[in-house]
Amino acid sequence: MNDSLATFQQLKADGVAAYRRKEFAEAANCLQQALEIDGADPSLWELLGMVSLQNQRLHDAVDAFQHAITINPHRALSYINIGAIYNRLREYDLAIEFLQKGIQRDRRSIEGFYNLGLAYRRLGEYDLAVSALKEVLRQNPVEWEAWYQIGKIYRDQGNLMREIASYRKALEIVPRQSRVQKALAAAQQEQDDQRQQASPFGRIVESEAPRQSTSTTMLSALTPVERMEDRKIVSLCALAAEIAARELFAALIDMRPILDKLTVGVTAGTFRATAFRQTQQNYRHVARDIARKRELLQQKMAQLKVHENEVLALLERKLG
Repeated sequence: MNDSLATFQQLKADGVAAYRRKEFAEAANCLQQALEIDGADPSLWELLGMVSLQNQRLHDAVDAFQHAITINPHRALSYINIGAIYNRLREYDLAIEFLQKGIQRDRRSIEGFYNLGLAYRRLGEYDLAVSALKEVLRQNPVEWEAWYQIGKIYRDQGNLMREIASYRKALEIVPRQSRVQKALAAAQQEQDDQRQQASPFGRIVESEAPRQSTSTTMLSALTPVERMEDRKIVSLCALAAEIAARELFAALIDMRPILDKLTVGVTAGTFRATAFRQTQQNYRHVARDIARKRELLQQKMAQLKVHENEVLALLERKLG
């Protein structure tokens, strides 16, 4: 027994030393041999999980972390690392499930909230993603990657101003971070391009087109039939946008009782796991419905803008 214990301790020490030297194949071999002798140490399984991650053996890593949880269900690190792996595997619902369990056991886990933000973003649940990443920043204000990911979320939403502001926050922390600099430059270029295009209420006045300053008199260049068609298209687009806006508001109203139920349950600590998952599923369904309606509203506004550009182009052709 003493010889077996000595062998175990030596294999464990060798595995740890190899891991620190980044000799991951050797580390895996030593740790596996040690665990065959005594598999009751959850921290050793977690180390094997980390080694498997470094060897790009993701499913082996999940198995190792699951072993650690089986031995000790309170291992926040194992839950969070499984969640991070499921993010890599694009299994975002599973990622959220494990990350939430990890955060329940360690509410100060920056990695837990960061990975949770990434998973919510991939599912299009942008408000939850931003909330998770802002919790990272609340705990550690110099986590520049959180600001970078928040910028990416605003990019997904088409909010250039907030995207740019988020990248600038990240650069305040790491001024020379090339990835953020590149993203900021791209967002600023897109913003500049948009400013050169027609807005929903008119176009930017440029020096080579001074006649735009008299644009209020240009409608007379249209025929009565063209003006009637213009009014018809604008009215239809405006009506469609109004309907889409009403549907969006109705969806937000539908979400309110779901949020109230979730808040009351969490505050009172009465949520069972099944009830929590069902409420969470309902929330995701409504959130995705709102996202679709918001996209429809943006499409209608884009159609209105395209029509305006066509009318202005027709006017310019008529005026020569």
